[in-house]
Amino acid sequence: MTSLGLVFCIGVTLAATAQAKPDKDAEVKLDANLPVAAQVSAIEKAIDSEDYSEIAREDKTNLQQALGRIQTRLGDQERVDQLDPQGRAEVLKDQDVVNTILARAWSDSRMVCSRERTVGSNMAKRVCTTAAQRRRIDEASRRSFEDSNRMGNLRR
Repeated sequence: MTSLGLVFCIGVTLAATAQAKPDKDAEVKLDANLPVAAQVSAIEKAIDSEDYSEIAREDKTNLQQALGRIQTRLGDQERVDQLDPQGRAEVLKDQDVVNTILARAWSDSRMVCSRERTVGSNMAKRVCTTAAQRRRIDEASRRSFEDSNRMGNLRR
């Protein structure tokens, strides 16, 4: 009976620990209703991580500029709701820019794995690429196919 109680307590503790653990793979977003400084820090840390590896250089620059404008407008205030209506509107506009860039980079950076067979082999191999890499490969293949069709039509 005591061992059953002990197992139950361990199970409850593990379940509570699993729920309390922050989701490291969660998408980062800027929420105007929360203190901004900690969020900006988390975003800057996240865009240098593997979870946002496919963020374009131009997007990264635009993101950093928007975050800088937000921090400048906030000044000493912690939250967006402490600003005047015009300042709040400008910050919310920059928030949309930040969240759009982060969402695009997040979806482009997710890993997509598939099992592929190489020519001459029956053994399937697991190949993992980001969604953006897969899209670039598909576009290059499509361009190559269209070019070969164009060249074939010229030969006739």
